[in-house]
Amino acid sequence: MLLNVVADTDHDRRAGVARVARMLKVPLLEDQGSFRAVRSFGPIEFQCWASTVAADAEWRARRSYDDSVQP
Repeated sequence: MLLNVVADTDHDRRAGVARVARMLKVPLLEDQGSFRAVRSFGPIEFQCWASTVAADAEWRARRSYDDSVQP
């Protein structure tokens, strides 16, 4: 199961994931482009995730030509 945190700033995105991490009693995981909290319940994994504002912008830029490319 994946929960995506949507907010306008990196600070708010990180805070949203951090809140879920505290509830799940797991560490907040950070890398250059995202914040995550992950906990497994047997065969089920719950993940709370948010990308950074910069990572979102980079993804949108990479995808901006999708409709222009013809196979």
